[in-house]
Amino acid sequence: MKSFISVSFMGIVRYMFCMLLSAVLASAVSAQPMRGSMLTGIVNEEQFGRNVKLSADGSILAVGAPFNSKYGDRVGRVAVYKFDGSNWQMMGNEIWPGKKGFSFGEMMELSADGKKLIVATPFGGVSFYDFDGKDWIKAPQVIQLENNNDQIDALTITPDAKKIAFSFDCAKHRTLCINAFYFDGQQWLQDGGDIIPSPDVKIYSLALSLSANGQMLVVGNYSKDTKQYKNVGEVLIYSKEADKWVEQSTKFFGELPSGNLGMQVALSTAGNTIVASSSSMDIFGQNAGFVETYTQNGKEWMRHVPTIKPTRSNSYFAHAISLSADGTVLALSAPYIGFGAPGYVKVYKNGASSWQEIAMINDKGGVEISTPANNTVGWSIALSSDSKTLAIGFPHNDENGDMSGKVVVYDLSRHVYHQ
Repeated sequence: MKSFISVSFMGIVRYMFCMLLSAVLASAVSAQPMRGSMLTGIVNEEQFGRNVKLSADGSILAVGAPFNSKYGDRVGRVAVYKFDGSNWQMMGNEIWPGKKGFSFGEMMELSADGKKLIVATPFGGVSFYDFDGKDWIKAPQVIQLENNNDQIDALTITPDAKKIAFSFDCAKHRTLCINAFYFDGQQWLQDGGDIIPSPDVKIYSLALSLSANGQMLVVGNYSKDTKQYKNVGEVLIYSKEADKWVEQSTKFFGELPSGNLGMQVALSTAGNTIVASSSSMDIFGQNAGFVETYTQNGKEWMRHVPTIKPTRSNSYFAHAISLSADGTVLALSAPYIGFGAPGYVKVYKNGASSWQEIAMINDKGGVEISTPANNTVGWSIALSSDSKTLAIGFPHNDENGDMSGKVVVYDLSRHVYHQ
């Protein structure tokens, strides 16, 4: 009897030790380090986090709240924060456009050093802001569209913020056009003529991405038709030659009707890796989403067999994408899992022959990171150029008021550099 009790007691001790060790290890794995505390919206329905941008090193964060109505219906605002080593501190003044209905912050870009902010509004043109060490100062230069009815649709900039491109609903050509501009030190000048991706007036929206030197532009046209199917989408590549933009012979079309390839595009800084996505493509299930990559080998572009696949229908996988500067780390969001259910963000690293998942953020203690229950996880995301920092926008989050929104920033260092 004594021996039996001794053995049983030792077995219980070993069992409890193993359980405790497992709990500690699980905690170490799931407790993915946040970089500072989460940031929240200040009023109902402003959708703070609908757009997020990071500086190259991830130390400066710009957040758009385009539906803030403090000074009028959907005026919007932008707030910029700097990480002090332990938390995020407001960097200068909040930026308000002062005009009703502009949805300021819906389209914005941050320079690599985090000291220049460029904001486009649908009917308000493109505005430029510089940080002077204390506050954000609006530059006197503003790019205005020729026709008051033209509406800006998308914006992209080079890391140094000296070259930009934007698409707009161009009344002159009765379709969406693209204009590129460069800063000569005193004013913004148009860089080449109008770019017209397609004479098809059915174009609804374009996605844009510039290379670091501003000599290459990738365009996603998700509403493109082919002779076989409607709305397959396409990815176009333009290069700057002398004083004009020339469309390269290589282009990529979607392969399914209503596949809408090109809803999002991303280009590495060197211009040799392209990522294109469609959050509504049905190849892996209804509205499951789709993403594929292209790499340049010499003068030829190669289309790679997709190795990143969504796991569920109606997740709208790759709704938002963000690519590291060298094109080797990719973040993708799936804002929904089913109807009304919370989504997730996944991070992948490009291996020898395929993309490998290295981190996941969801609402229920996912592979690496756990957050409170929220809808539309990752409506916007931003990966720092060095891929060590990931910012995620939750614009429909209700923790500080109905659809006030929030932003959470994560440190990915151990994932990216220890795989």
